[in-house]
Amino acid sequence: MLDGDLGENRGIMIGAAIGLGRRMREEEAQHDADIARYQAVIDQLSKQLLDTQMQLASERCESVGLRAYIQEVRRQDPDTPALAPSGKQFKSGKAKSLATLVYERAYDTHAEELGLPGLKGGYAP
Repeated sequence: MLDGDLGENRGIMIGAAIGLGRRMREEEAQHDADIARYQAVIDQLSKQLLDTQMQLASERCESVGLRAYIQEVRRQDPDTPALAPSGKQFKSGKAKSLATLVYERAYDTHAEELGLPGLKGGYAP
């Protein structure tokens, strides 16, 4: 009688082990699918980040180029009306040129358009 119970229990245990193994393989497959989805999102966000970094680098290059352009205009024509004092000053006391007022207005307008009003007034003196 003991041998019969042992055989029956062994059969139940083997069946349970097989069922558990199947369940673990299914869960592993689900985890693999989840990982693949997460990796796809990571890849997409990485591309967006790279695109944003390239756009920022391009805008920084443009800014440097525009500064060089203004310096060259100033060098060739120190009395150009665009660089004449506007009668306004930066917080530091340095005079603002007429071109600076145009720059500030465009900068602030664009900051608003981007939905980033906190950037307004964020230009260097």
